[in-house]
Amino acid sequence: MKIYSREKMQICWKIIVIVMAWYVNFWLIMKVIIIFEKSVVTNP
Repeated sequence: MKIYSREKMQICWKIIVIVMAWYVNFWLIMKVIIIFEKSVVTNP
């Protein structure tokens, strides 16, 4: 039971880390796109 719960916890942590990494990457990409669009609009 202990080993099973530990494996389950590791799987949960992996999912959390993957989701967080994906969310951060998506947010950074969106921010870069917004900054790029602003710089293109202000400086054609």
